[in-house]
Amino acid sequence: MKKIERKYNLNVRLTESDKLLLEKSAKRSGLKLSSYARTILRASSGLGKSYLGDDKEIIKSLTKEINMVGRNINQMAKVLNSGDEPSDKRIIDGLQKVADGYAKFEALYFSMCLTASDEIKNLKDEAS
Repeated sequence: MKKIERKYNLNVRLTESDKLLLEKSAKRSGLKLSSYARTILRASSGLGKSYLGDDKEIIKSLTKEINMVGRNINQMAKVLNSGDEPSDKRIIDGLQKVADGYAKFEALYFSMCLTASDEIKNLKDEAS
């Protein structure tokens, strides 16, 4: 993997409590302070989220599940468009694969939402 060259610095003045809160949040997320700050700056400025650690693995897993669901739908469409009459079992099996893939996707997405919600709550609790 190509190393990203970061040659520009950004200096920011913080209160002591803000700095301590950022350091605590960075430590909890397993990132260095600079990586953590870069991640939240990118996300809050609309440059896109930097997926790291568990989030990165969840995104990979969701992508895999979505691709599998798409393949199943394409296979069913191919059979239907070929003029063949698929058996009820083939239709049911195909739909079950789509439903299983969607259930996995939904569970992973829900897990990510809960994690994000917990993180926001923790940050708010620490700030007060």
